[in-house]
Amino acid sequence: MKLKNKPMNFIEQLQEALLLRLEANTDDLSLLLENRLISEPEKITLKELRLIFQAAGIKSITIENTTINI
Repeated sequence: MKLKNKPMNFIEQLQEALLLRLEANTDDLSLLLENRLISEPEKITLKELRLIFQAAGIKSITIENTTINI
């Protein structure tokens, strides 16, 4: 989704997409990860990012012909 006069920011788009998927979950871990993603996204560790992807139901990511399995 591109806003007028504002370039698309990959990190913001990823954050928005993950938050939408996490909001559907009501377990404690998902709520903790959702809060972490909102409050300090720049400080999320790779381990936390992996947990966020798993909680959001994402099993793999493909970037320029390279697949990362979560």
